[in-house]
Amino acid sequence: MGEPKLLLPWAGHTVIDQVLRIWTESSVDHVVIVVRRGDANLRRVCEKWPVSVVAPLQDPRDMKESLLVGLEALDETVGPSGHHACFFSPADVPGISHRLIEPLLECYRRLLDVTGGNAAASPLVVPRFGGRPGHPSLFAWEATKQIAALGRGEGLNCLVERLPKHYVDFAVGERLPDIDTPAEYRKLRRGTCPAEEKNSTGKRAID
Repeated sequence: MGEPKLLLPWAGHTVIDQVLRIWTESSVDHVVIVVRRGDANLRRVCEKWPVSVVAPLQDPRDMKESLLVGLEALDETVGPSGHHACFFSPADVPGISHRLIEPLLECYRRLLDVTGGNAAASPLVVPRFGGRPGHPSLFAWEATKQIAALGRGEGLNCLVERLPKHYVDFAVGERLPDIDTPAEYRKLRRGTCPAEEKNSTGKRAID
């Protein structure tokens, strides 16, 4: 990307600002973000928000280790119980919105009501876009403990495939694209922040 993608401009601030704004304004009770110890600039930006910023002494080697670090921090700060649930979401998805988060939470609450609070009967809620699952997934707290038991080379997707799950359907166009390349960033930004994108490329901004 040439520069840290989470600190790229987005809607008047940065990608990570946009992501954390949506999560902290949603109905979730607590937000944890895991950053590498050497990412001082990213850490400073994250600390402006009412979230727990975790920078472990040893950088996580992969997404699975990052999730375990975040879960440990959540367990220590919040102490979730059996009926609680936890979202897992990548940070490079500035398109995240309340229109996606809230229906997933509502589905989980309804499942708890139907099962008399038995979270084991509803361990996972997954958004589905035109028949294809995507981010973010909502795990019952007890189900998150299975992440530590994943084998070498197994990621969160393996656990998602194995667990019983409930889907919440969304339109294909609501699927969350992430930012892996400069081209993906420019394309997504053009669709979301057209005036900002025109200004950044030397074209006339929209008044």
